[in-house]
Amino acid sequence: MTRVERVDDKPAHGEVPGTPAYKLRTQDAVPDELEIVPEGSRSRSASSAARLRSDSRPYSPGGSPVPKTVVERVDDKPAYGEVEGTEAFEKRRADAQPDEMIKSPVEGRNPWNGE
Repeated sequence: MTRVERVDDKPAHGEVPGTPAYKLRTQDAVPDELEIVPEGSRSRSASSAARLRSDSRPYSPGGSPVPKTVVERVDDKPAYGEVEGTEAFEKRRADAQPDEMIKSPVEGRNPWNGE
């Protein structure tokens, strides 16, 4: 679900018909929800955290449960971004951690092409 929160209802760049930017935005996705939230106010989605229970998955701003992330490792070799001291390692530190990490039962199995 895509949700857009805006601070006003004035047309933004690309929302004025007849402009080059408008033509480029005709292929953009259309949000499922749109809410005008004046600066300093709280959106309706800000209260979604109150719906969490300790035994449930977190909810997205649109109210859908956030899916569980499971990473299946196919080998023991360090992946790109797992080698300390590299630029990729520093950037990857900002990534969310998976909920669960499992090792493939078959060494070297490629889950993408069935090998």
